[in-house]
Amino acid sequence: KSQRRTTEKAVRPPRDVKDSDDLSVANDEADELRIMGMDEMELFNLEKALDYFKMALSTVPQPSQASSILELMGDVYSLQERHTKALERYQEALRLKRKTK
Repeated sequence: KSQRRTTEKAVRPPRDVKDSDDLSVANDEADELRIMGMDEMELFNLEKALDYFKMALSTVPQPSQASSILELMGDVYSLQERHTKALERYQEALRLKRKTK
């Protein structure tokens, strides 16, 4: 069984990442929120999944992580048949991926 953080604990303003320890914590937090969003997506709790992805996006310290979260958000919007929003997220993810190459 996976342990889940409560939403209250997960909701925090983004912090300034300065050293490798802070980067590691921010990576872990963003990763955990992304996984929680994916869990909700599998259960078709799509709005809840979007909430987790948005929180992950606000804590993610690296563009490569942000692009994968944006892709997941595009997938959720696509499942909701909100195709314009899905396309916007996919395009944003692609722009970030191109910048990091």
